[in-house]
Amino acid sequence: MRIVRAGLLALCLAGCGGNGEPEADVAPPQAEAFVRDCSWLSHEDPELMNVFFPDTQAHYWLGVFAIPPGGELLLEGEFPHARYMSFNLYDPTLAPFEGMNDVSIVPDAGSVNPFVPGAARDGDARRYTLRIVAEAAPEDPAQRAPNTLYAGIEGIPVPGGVIMYRIYVPDERASLAGNVDLPDFRYFLPGGSELPVPDACAFLEQTRLGSGLNAQLASMNLSVAPIPLSPTDPLDWKRFHNPLLTVVERTGPVIGDLPIYDTLRGLALDSGLQGGFMSNRDNAYIAAAINNSAGELLVFGAQAPTTPRTYEGAPVMAPAQLRYLSICTVDFPTQRYWDCLYDEQLQRDGQDRYLVVISHADERPANARPECGVTWLNWGPLSAAAVILRNMLPAPGFLQAVQQIEALDTEREVMQDYYPYGTYTDRVAFEALSIDPQGGADTCRVDASALLQRARG
Repeated sequence: MRIVRAGLLALCLAGCGGNGEPEADVAPPQAEAFVRDCSWLSHEDPELMNVFFPDTQAHYWLGVFAIPPGGELLLEGEFPHARYMSFNLYDPTLAPFEGMNDVSIVPDAGSVNPFVPGAARDGDARRYTLRIVAEAAPEDPAQRAPNTLYAGIEGIPVPGGVIMYRIYVPDERASLAGNVDLPDFRYFLPGGSELPVPDACAFLEQTRLGSGLNAQLASMNLSVAPIPLSPTDPLDWKRFHNPLLTVVERTGPVIGDLPIYDTLRGLALDSGLQGGFMSNRDNAYIAAAINNSAGELLVFGAQAPTTPRTYEGAPVMAPAQLRYLSICTVDFPTQRYWDCLYDEQLQRDGQDRYLVVISHADERPANARPECGVTWLNWGPLSAAAVILRNMLPAPGFLQAVQQIEALDTEREVMQDYYPYGTYTDRVAFEALSIDPQGGADTCRVDASALLQRARG
């Protein structure tokens, strides 16, 4: 236990920035103190621990558990007021091997699962109970017990492990945890007697750690210090597989011990698409390297999948092609994000298409704003970065989701109109794309069709 906690503290110190003191006027909406106990060790929202390629709309709680020999562990909680929730267990490579999401959970008797399409989202009766067992999951999915997480790996019983609890897009007036308490761990010994959970975790402060460093860095332009990463034009998105199987192509000499790399490349080997970096099994990703050497700003667009719109408190969970979509700019070496946007923030035209511009804050075009039908994303302070697009829980009939990409270099073929074609340009050229630049009712609207057609080749 002591080793796990020390590792978490060291990881946060490396990824958080600041000196551990809260910073005034920079905390994100819904900021709140996180009360930790001996089960939930760390609240890993992006402002606290900006590592493992987080998402600004996702909030993470990292926990540890031990299963009493011959006994069982129960996890009791309430469904949050949010877009999504899930639990994941991780192997030593930080790849998820077991998990359960909201729609897979059967509610307690008398309660309702608000994540089932068509169910009321604001009801008071919303309790559930999960079991965590030390065995490996049955090979036949039909043999799985309901509401059960299997902590065994490759047939080896495991007495405990690490669990990640996620909540995406809490409702507008909800807390980070979706206006419910964190799930409770209950430990039962053989024979059914309950073992009390220790509550002495004084070394973990009940405060948010320093934030604000992300915003400060994102507002800077440090592109005069280039990173040796070559871009592609048009933009070349690749499906992410896992940290051991996702590589980049060698294209040049070695500077000291640092090779020069080119495009992010994924390798689909026999181990499959298991993910990594403590990823979420319900998400699939495409990523692309970007670099200012190819142009001042990046422009891309695609057809927008349908998603539920829950932030303002929709009465029911609407069926959609995806549960959630986001786009983030990240620093690949340090795994921190620079900026993110999610589906409800995407500006869409009358055909439900979106147009995104990525630039440094001081190079943002005047027409890269919502009123002009353009969604802007901050490049970050460096000349090189990566951009990641997430797809979560596609509907069975949505065959253009990232989850359907099984082979390298089939991204365009699989995603079709939902593939984000992109290319580089500069601020002057993009501002010239406004309709009727001499003035008029539609002067702000941007027509980037010719630019995107060039990206299609």
